[in-house]
Amino acid sequence: MEITLFSQTTFFLLSILLGAALSLLFDVIRVVNAVLKDNLRRVFFEDIFYFIISAVVTFIYILIVNMGEIRIYIIVGEIIGWVLYRFTIGNFIFKIVLIVVNFMIKWLKKINKFLISKLPKERIKKLKKRIDSFNLKLKNKCKLKFKGYLKTNKKNKKPKINKRLNVKLNKKYIEKL
Repeated sequence: MEITLFSQTTFFLLSILLGAALSLLFDVIRVVNAVLKDNLRRVFFEDIFYFIISAVVTFIYILIVNMGEIRIYIIVGEIIGWVLYRFTIGNFIFKIVLIVVNFMIKWLKKINKFLISKLPKERIKKLKKRIDSFNLKLKNKCKLKFKGYLKTNKKNKKPKINKRLNVKLNKKYIEKL
């Protein structure tokens, strides 16, 4: 296949569009980070995910357009597209999308609050009591089962492990009791 100046120009302009699309994907990740609380671990994995997706998309683009031959004008076109989008309409779109997402979150909270307010209050109180009583019973059962494994030595007042049950417990945990 012969590479003409027209095809190179077309591939360059398409790579500029690809760079802008990758920048748009980055804005989506920025919106997610702005809405959710910053968590360095999550941000790290999101960045790794973004770079992997960008590399795969660029590789596929080069395979399709240029039969796998890496040309510098394709990479430069992607960088130019990314930077142009980012510093022209990228910030504007990011702010608009962030406003829309925050608006939707506020309305979803209001709808949730409205739906919960329509539930009978007696049912909510009964449900809370059931959950609390279940949690209390579960805690008491765990304490009773654990206390059955220990015997106390009257002289030292330290719990001894019941040898009959053959249970080994962590020394720090026994000292806390």
